[in-house]
Amino acid sequence: MTKKRFFDKPRIRVLGDPEKRLRARMKIDPKTKCWVWQNQVNSVGYGCLEIDGVFWTAHRLSYTLFIGRIPKGKEIDHLCRNRACCNPRHLEAVTRQENLARSPIIIWEKRAALTHCKYGHPLSGENIRWGKGRERVCRACDNRRSEEYRKRKRNAA
Repeated sequence: MTKKRFFDKPRIRVLGDPEKRLRARMKIDPKTKCWVWQNQVNSVGYGCLEIDGVFWTAHRLSYTLFIGRIPKGKEIDHLCRNRACCNPRHLEAVTRQENLARSPIIIWEKRAALTHCKYGHPLSGENIRWGKGRERVCRACDNRRSEEYRKRKRNAA
């Protein structure tokens, strides 16, 4: 069995003027001024649609329509950090290296470099377990939290 891709899902066929169709599927957030995509999104949260047989992510289409062609070797960075945003003022064409440097995902790299938890326990050997998302969890701190939780539950009953 083959793995399903986002474009294997039921898709929205866009007919007519792409700009009108793009605008019809967005809602402006008054607080952040993001043009939030209100329709189908792919597995990582980007709005997606088909125009004349070509699959687009909504933010790339918005950039292309309102700003211009995406330069070769560049990708679109969301300055607002909202993947569903299509506001061209929140989009910038940058290199992959620049996009990754701005990304909050880099926090994981910083966590990976840690040798001790905030309470001084080593984050290696028998003192770690792997949490969700392959995150290292301090076993000593996790055991302490679990014991405190059990005590609270016993006292509440």
